[in-house]
Amino acid sequence: MKGNQYNMVALGKVYFEGKPVNTNGYYLGSIGPNGANDGRSLSPVKTDGTYFATVLGNTAGETVKFKLINSTKGKTFDVAGILVFQPDSLKTGLDIKARSIKVTAPAGGTVIRMGTACTIAWEAYEVNNVKIELFKGSKLLSTIAPSVHAGSGTYSWKIPGSMNTGNDYQVKVSCIDPGATAEGWTNVFTIKPAPSITLLSPNGGEVWQVKQGYNITWRSTGIDNVRIELYKGTILETVISTGTPAGTGKYTWTIPANQSQGANYKIKISGVDADISDTSDRVFSITGPSARGA
Repeated sequence: MKGNQYNMVALGKVYFEGKPVNTNGYYLGSIGPNGANDGRSLSPVKTDGTYFATVLGNTAGETVKFKLINSTKGKTFDVAGILVFQPDSLKTGLDIKARSIKVTAPAGGTVIRMGTACTIAWEAYEVNNVKIELFKGSKLLSTIAPSVHAGSGTYSWKIPGSMNTGNDYQVKVSCIDPGATAEGWTNVFTIKPAPSITLLSPNGGEVWQVKQGYNITWRSTGIDNVRIELYKGTILETVISTGTPAGTGKYTWTIPANQSQGANYKIKISGVDADISDTSDRVFSITGPSARGA
């Protein structure tokens, strides 16, 4: 430590995320005017939030800054406020408030659709203004908002419709106050295209025969699996498939021999993981073997 001629004692409480520190593993370090290599003290913070720091120094009037260290997580936090060094003096009631940002939304594992609005939410402590950025993996993709009042706590972001699908997105919210440092990250979340599905066949007028195989086809985006159902009029007659990969675009259905015949059938296809569906525009027919080729 650089300062060694005099001591100054400071004591008070340390606040993290707006509350006194209440767990083990926190330390309060003080730093002289020459930066990181000018350490003046390192003091444990008790679980009631109190600290007792013996700050070393040589010169009256020096600016001493503080850092809060979470030794269990290997993180260091900037602190609001400074101490003016006075040799052989005592500073009581010097409460230390860490600057920090905790991003609470979108939650990790969330699936967000392109073209929809997403709420970004955070809690900021001793921070006035923040910047919001989007990352994919370790790559910065864009600045969502260059400057937002930290106290607002939320920002509505409309996700562009032309992004890449991925499950490794994160939002970073960081302090942009002059001379202050703090940042928070979301856990990873997923961005997918807006769901869509169009049934291509059967779409009306087809004549299908029992005991024969026919392709039910569709076009879709933003859907993982589809459910396929057969309707007779407005009544659900059978579930053909509870879950078929949407990306295949087709399902070969062999019509059972005991399938009832008629001319008022429709197929409904819907997303298993998205509330979207499409149905045959017009009815098609199911006939017996004798009607083959009719």
